[in-house]
Amino acid sequence: LFSESQTRFVAEVEKGKAFVEYLLSHIVDTKAGKIFYPGLMDPRNESSNVIDTGSSIDAIARFLYVERESFTQEEHVRYKKILREAAETYLKNAAAEKRITNQRLWGLTGLASYARYAGTHAYDNIIRTSIERAFSDMTEDGFFIYYPRAEDDNIYGYDGLTTHYQSRCTAFIRYALEAAHVDAEPYEELLRKSERALLSMYRSDGTKDLRMECK
Repeated sequence: LFSESQTRFVAEVEKGKAFVEYLLSHIVDTKAGKIFYPGLMDPRNESSNVIDTGSSIDAIARFLYVERESFTQEEHVRYKKILREAAETYLKNAAAEKRITNQRLWGLTGLASYARYAGTHAYDNIIRTSIERAFSDMTEDGFFIYYPRAEDDNIYGYDGLTTHYQSRCTAFIRYALEAAHVDAEPYEELLRKSERALLSMYRSDGTKDLRMECK
């Protein structure tokens, strides 16, 4: 017989399994590759394909990694195949090429999480390149730019600081490095600089000064 705590644990794992299947049912084929709906396909969803695909793959892969013993070998083979298709056809490109910094790094969290679950280092160079691109676009004093060189796409006013996404960019980078087991030491000073920049965005009452937000 299970104890009450064991019963609750089993129930939570089963809920997680059901949610994995629910998310996987939202994969759709597009010209860009396999993505998770809704992304940009539903105007009511104020998100993007890379955010929805990256966060969905991260949630699935992290759960499968942490609760590995709760799944059969056959289930792992099936899930790895599905996630690999999404990573190979869409996410590895979006996580490397997306112009908006926080969106690219958001996608990178999913790619890194999948890499950890699959036990592969095939995406290490993409992870490093995407992160190094974010740092190359960062200001000298540690602020990430929302949309670097936006004017190249005839979009103006979005190539400035982002109070809203500064913390996410730093957190996404640290998460991706840790998940993929990529050495973080070469980036530590730049990460600390971005954290100091984040702290400077706060006012004395603990709130962020949104006047610094370009978006």
